[in-house]
Parts: sequence; structure tokens; C-alpha cells
Amino acid sequence: MVHLMHKKYLSTLVAVVAIGCGSALAQSYPVRPVKFVVPYAPGVSPDISARIVSEFLPKALGQAVIVENMPGANGFVAAQAVARAIPDGYTALVAPTTVMVNNALLFKTLPYDPLKDFTPVQFLNGGGPFSVSVTADLPVKNLPELIALAKAKPGAITYGVETSSSVVPMIGRLIRKRANIDVVEVPYKTNSQLIQDVVAGRVNYTLGTPISADTMVRAGKLRIIAVTTQNRYEGLPDVQTVNETIPGLSVQGFMTLVLPSATPMDIVLKLNRAVAATLKEPDLKKRLTQISVIPVDGASPEAVAEALRGERERWRGFVKELDVQPE
Repeated sequence: MVHLMHKKYLSTLVAVVAIGCGSALAQSYPVRPVKFVVPYAPGVSPDISARIVSEFLPKALGQAVIVENMPGANGFVAAQAVARAIPDGYTALVAPTTVMVNNALLFKTLPYDPLKDFTPVQFLNGGGPFSVSVTADLPVKNLPELIALAKAKPGAITYGVETSSSVVPMIGRLIRKRANIDVVEVPYKTNSQLIQDVVAGRVNYTLGTPISADTMVRAGKLRIIAVTTQNRYEGLPDVQTVNETIPGLSVQGFMTLVLPSATPMDIVLKLNRAVAATLKEPDLKKRLTQISVIPVDGASPEAVAEALRGERERWRGFVKELDVQPE
């Protein structure tokens, strides 16, 4: 009995000390730069948007923000690294839908648990539209015309997708299934090679983000014919939505910031409030809009967690519809 009481006393003491240390850390946080880990290579939309936020955030946070790129394996590398990081608020994950939602639906095992390993902190942006872009010489001006061409030439039309994100290939397959067209998916490891090939006519169209095709669109070598937002995208008001042609099919998503799950809540809330204040900056909103990313207002950690739960249910429905088996 004495032994058991001694063990109970020690456990209580350890818990009290841990709470005290966490409280002390929270009071002084942050005392050094905070690191944002991005699960993609430099230059893509999530990386650019994270860097824009990192430029503005020091004003509200009181410390510099360092962006570290950690690409690889559908975000596994970055997610695992942050999940194992010291939960002191100094290492955060810039978390897209792929990392927080899709991976758990598409893979039998993960080196991290998106539900148990992370605490949602804040939205970083409202994501943005994915887009369907065609080669300049393909005789279609919108999605209905592309679908008509594909039905006239079953098996002859090809489209390219970058496979570093699981979201884009699934959008392509949803369009293919719901439009009932026989088109061929061509996977690419890098967006640069994909864009080169679609411009050269080796594939007929591509799915990606508007910013990834922007240079070639401006040069007149690619044409965006549809976007995946629910309503017309402000940055491309004359471009139809996929939803206008295939009712009910819209994909936008959002980017979140998460910390290791054991991070003291006081630290989570400090970072939450700093990012929320930053998201109000007019210049930040302007910069995000310029790269086809939709600005958002800040929210509570609970609201971010609820939004992620909603996305999980939404994508679970897509996975079931496509009969995708976890790898």
C-alpha cells in the first residue's frame, strides 16, 4: 500500500512539474524564431503562401519565422518530423489536405497519425482552386467542349497530373468518372516536367493550380478552361467552374498550421492569435490573391479541428465513390 501511494505521489508530482514547466514556457513564448515545415519543394503554391505568411507574422508574434522545405513521400517526411519534434511551439507543420486528410484514407499505414499526433492551430489560407488547363492548340474553350472531344475520341485524350499530392489525381478521376469519359491519366513526379509536356502537346490537358500554369497561360501556350471552386473564382471570373458542368463536384480545401499534440494549450493559443492578427493584414491578403490563394479570417483551434473533420468525411465519400483501395 505504501509503495502504491508512493508511486501515485510521484506521478502527481511529475504532472504538476510538467504543468508548471508548460506554463512557464507559454509565458515567455516565443523567445527564438519559430520554424514552419513545408512538405513540398520550394516554389510551389503551399511553399510560396507559407513564405508570405512568414514575412508578415513576426509583427504579431515578436519573433522571426523560418520556412524549412521537407518534401517527399506525400508529406510523410515533414509530418513525421514535426510529430516527433519537441512540443514547445517552435516547430510547426504547414499542413495541406493531403497530409491531414487524404493520406489516412489512401494508405494502410502511416508513419504519423493526423488525429493523434497534431494539435490544429490556425488556418493559413482558404486554399484555392485547382484548374483544368489545355494546350493552346486543342480546339476546346471550356469543360463541356473538352468532354465532348473526349467522348468523340475515346482513349485518345490524355491528361497529366503531378503525383506529389494525392488530391489532384483524385480530382482528375472524379471528373473522368462523373463525366463518363475515357481519357488516359499520365503521372508526373514534378510540375515543371508536366507543364513542359502539356505545352509541347505530349499530353492534352492538365490539372493543377492556376499559379502552376500562370507563366504559360500568360505566354498564350496554355488556356485555363475550368476551376474547381464551388462558385466562380474571383481571380478568373470568366472561367467556368467544374461544378457548372458536373453539378456537385467542387474541391477547394484549405491550408492549416498544426503543432505536435503535446504542445501546451497556452502556446497553441498564442500562435493562433498571432496568425489570426496576421491574416487581417491587407497586404498579406493581396499577396495571397496574386498567387491564386484565397485569404481567410482566423478561427479558434476548435473551429480548425471541426473543419478538418468535415474534410475527412467529404474525402471519405470521394474515396468510396472511386473505389480507391488503400496502398
